Amino acid sequence: FGSLLARRHPERRVRVFNFGTHGYTSAQGRAQFESEVLALAPALVFVAFGFNDATVSGLDERSACEAAPPRAWAAVHELLDRSSATYHLLWKHAHPLRSHPAPRTRVLRAEFEANLRAIANRTSSFGGEVVLIDSCIPHSHL
Repeated sequence: FGSLLARRHPERRVRVFNFGTHGYTSAQGRAQFESEVLALAPALVFVAFGFNDATVSGLDERSACEAAPPRAWAAVHELLDRSSATYHLLWKHAHPLRSHPAPRTRVLRAEFEANLRAIANRTSSFGGEVVLIDSCIPHSHL
């Protein structure tokens, strides 16, 4: 994509950064945007979230982030969580499934909208433009 833009617009310096991460929800993408993308002050941002947000599962992002280990092994959990990316990933996804078994969407519709608006507003604040790609947004989130 970057090389296509560069060929079509040789008069401009085109650099493309792909921050897309398979499986991310808009909540995770918003956090990544704030921590990694914002500093680049991009002129154009493509945003494509929706499918993972609306996926019905046994967890939602807030519960996954707030889940806490049993007190008996909190110290071991903290050590492993800081030192092992695999452990961190397993904890994030496996623990909430046990503690919150009721099916729900991973990100509520209002939060989904707030995440997209936050990315768009922050991009606009430094003169950038946003392209929302909606081909994967399920009807429940429209």
